Amino acid sequence: MRRTYLASLRSGTLLLMLAGCDAPAELPTAPTAPLAPPAQPMVMGNVTDMAFRPLPAVRVEVVSGPHIGLVAHSDASGRFQLAGTFDDSSQFRATKVGYLTGSVLLGSVCTTCPTPSTRYMSISMPVDAPVIDVAGAYTLAIDADALCTSLPEPVRSRRYAVTVTPVAPGNGRYGISLPGGIAGYDWFAFGVAGTFLAGWTGHDGPLVVEQVAPNVYVGFDSVFEATLDGPAPRTIEARMGGTISYCERSGPLGTEYSCAPAGAVARTECTSSNHRLTLTRR
Repeated sequence: MRRTYLASLRSGTLLLMLAGCDAPAELPTAPTAPLAPPAQPMVMGNVTDMAFRPLPAVRVEVVSGPHIGLVAHSDASGRFQLAGTFDDSSQFRATKVGYLTGSVLLGSVCTTCPTPSTRYMSISMPVDAPVIDVAGAYTLAIDADALCTSLPEPVRSRRYAVTVTPVAPGNGRYGISLPGGIAGYDWFAFGVAGTFLAGWTGHDGPLVVEQVAPNVYVGFDSVFEATLDGPAPRTIEARMGGTISYCERSGPLGTEYSCAPAGAVARTECTSSNHRLTLTRR
């Protein structure tokens, strides 16, 4: 599920099936789980801005297909639901003052959910204002909290030459490919809404894993946020909360990253809300 979500985000898809994740207090939250499936067919979903913050009081209206004209409003957590049986012709429009109107189609049927006919969607709404463009070449620094002395010294401070690339032109979503990242764990996303920036490098486990030596890895499972300084910031300094982990394995990885005890020679991690992620233009 974690890699499926990132694959969809990387392609610019905005309709996603989401899984839950808890984040450190006061930091942005990775996508949250939908409401518990109801006892009848229904569309359920959530609305966020481009920096992944929940948007309350968004009007979500059915504009084509069955139940045209039906309306729901997102709650304080950005969640909404519409009762009825919907099909692939159903289209929805999301509106809120200060944000661009979004028209979206349904996501896939959740065949493994308690109510198989329930459909899920996630809607991301850009601010109705020019987007601060942060695309370009940067030096990425990830620094562990100074109290993380359990981590080997070489992995407490990592530096990378990276390029910040728009996921879709002008919508405020960006991606970074990590040099040295292992296949499937070498890319992460963030979003910009106004002067606020937020993203994550993990979701129920590290989504970004660097190989630092043969069979030795450092993983990043965190969320981060920053306030942008001006329309063309040269430095983005983000507070990063979550877990940085070190893993030395007894042999090569398979198709999925794992540092389970059965395959690990050494493993340690440090969880803190005071890690730092810094992007400095080159």
